[in-house]
Amino acid sequence: RMAYRKTLMLPVSPNDLPAVQGWLQGLAVQGLHLEACDNGTFIFLKKEPVHRRYRIDPSKGNTMRIATPKLQDMYREFGWYYVDSYDKYHHVFYTDDPDAVEPFVSPEALTESLEQLKRKKLVFSILGLALWLLVTLALWMTSERTLFRKVLDILFFLSFAYAAYLDIKPLFKVKEQASDGSLLKNRYPHQTDR
Repeated sequence: RMAYRKTLMLPVSPNDLPAVQGWLQGLAVQGLHLEACDNGTFIFLKKEPVHRRYRIDPSKGNTMRIATPKLQDMYREFGWYYVDSYDKYHHVFYTDDPDAVEPFVSPEALTESLEQLKRKKLVFSILGLALWLLVTLALWMTSERTLFRKVLDILFFLSFAYAAYLDIKPLFKVKEQASDGSLLKNRYPHQTDR
């Protein structure tokens, strides 16, 4: 059979790490192996079905938006291999070895990594919303804006704020799961986390 590529959009929040991992594992069982991540899309190569485990490392990448060589080496020591990164903070690793040790050996290490990611995303969201608000207020002061336009500006601001909230919200749940150790429990690849 001829191998082919399939491109899919992520059906869950990129910050909901168990859901992303479960989605990828479910697709591997269907024979779709993650090959690359590109601007919010995931590219798969159709091959034989496999029980593959995926883990998302939520640490900052380098300027090339990939996992650092040091991070890749650390995962490789545990039997995990780097695939690609998405959102510059999420590095995707996989293993086909059912006995491979989990890469995060302590809840504290995973919790700290998630806390750093949450802080960065919060700062980015707050700065983005503050900048948007300042520009909007400057436009209101320097030009005649109709009531309809002002209401529309407020609705846009609220929708962007809500989108930022939806982006960050899964990090609070995942961080809680990391701190109680439930994210580190060995999951079987044929089970998804959804």
